[in-house]
Amino acid sequence: MSDRYPKVLFITPCAFNKITGGGVTFSNLFLDWPKDKLATVTNDPVAVSRDVCSKYFFLSSKELSHIRPFSFLKSKKRDSLGDWEPMHAQRNTGISSWVLAVGKKLMGEAGIPDRGILSEELKAWINEFRPDLLYTILGTPGYIDLVLQIEREFNLPLVTHLMDDGVTDPRKRGFFGKYLRFLYGCKFRRVLGRTKLAIGICDAMAKEYSGRYRVPFGHFQNAVDLQRWERFAKKDVIVSEKPRIVYVGSILKNAQFQSLLDCCHAVRKLNQMGVAVGLDIYAPKELFSSVLPVFKVSPDINVLDIPEKDEDYFSLLGKADVLLLPVNFDPSSVDFVRLSMPTKVPSYLASGTPILVYGPQGVAQVEYAREYGWGEVIDRQNIDVLAGAVRHMIEDPALRQELSTKAKKAAKDNHDGRKVREAFQEALCHAAFKDGCPEPC
Repeated sequence: MSDRYPKVLFITPCAFNKITGGGVTFSNLFLDWPKDKLATVTNDPVAVSRDVCSKYFFLSSKELSHIRPFSFLKSKKRDSLGDWEPMHAQRNTGISSWVLAVGKKLMGEAGIPDRGILSEELKAWINEFRPDLLYTILGTPGYIDLVLQIEREFNLPLVTHLMDDGVTDPRKRGFFGKYLRFLYGCKFRRVLGRTKLAIGICDAMAKEYSGRYRVPFGHFQNAVDLQRWERFAKKDVIVSEKPRIVYVGSILKNAQFQSLLDCCHAVRKLNQMGVAVGLDIYAPKELFSSVLPVFKVSPDINVLDIPEKDEDYFSLLGKADVLLLPVNFDPSSVDFVRLSMPTKVPSYLASGTPILVYGPQGVAQVEYAREYGWGEVIDRQNIDVLAGAVRHMIEDPALRQELSTKAKKAAKDNHDGRKVREAFQEALCHAAFKDGCPEPC
């Protein structure tokens, strides 16, 4: 029954979609949530999906703008549908290109901090929806401003779900780098003080944040409907005539770019040694088209767009001979992703395909693979060692079987979509209603 679900107002820079990790995660966690009980406020540059949520408010510079005196850099514009356009769609006006180029160089990756304002338009939109619960993954300082203002204006219980330590504690270079970290820290602690339920993306994050911020944290990440996709899981571990390594996902400079490039060089090296092996890289071309050509260091490497259909995605994972999970080794990347857990991990595990994990010690996804034994872990940056590990995984059937068995077990124990979604939705019910759900969600 729909009555047992609270009406959730979702404030997020990453909305529901089938492209980004966050978009996929939210789509899975809120699957089967009544559409009329879910509304999203966002400025996500990726086209949103309306499969799970159909009600959106797109933020403009009326709600998110740069701190003064830089707020003039964004213009106000409304689209033909009456919704406010995302800030990414708005154009700067009256500023020469060389001034913008110099300013961008000076501001660096930290950019100019933003601020959030609860506009009359957004207030009216929320009033019409009449939410029971405010759910957010935060984002920029401006997003925190909006969350705090909405929580106060509408007196809503707040659920805060955190995804990356690099977002929670930003360490970015640029003129405003140190100020951004200070500003975010102050605002973030105010949010935690108002949060009824705090959630991390994995167990490692929940444990560290509980100690760091002295606030109890639970954890929920992406999940897989095991029964639905079981038919695509690997039935045996026999390798193909020409083994194929597969990577699916984002390619970010501060997450996996360099380690994925190392893997490309390892594949080239193996082929030069007479070991025939290929690597297929699947990434959203609309997001990463500018960097994809860098990985074509060998004719045995293919760069492809991600599958559009879930069936094609799970079939791809099951047919691969090795799945690749790379993590950069540089300190900046480790700072950003150390406590993160990629969205693709549950589906990788459910496929039963042997997984090669290439990344530094102390990173949550690397230690998860080591603890549960579902991945062949290479935790030092060395292309020769990496190439040797690939060859070992291809040629050792006992290792392949062990990795496959342990991956499927981890998927069943930790990522069963039905169980995870039920627990997540129950947690939101308890946060929204003083005595929990009227009925189990």
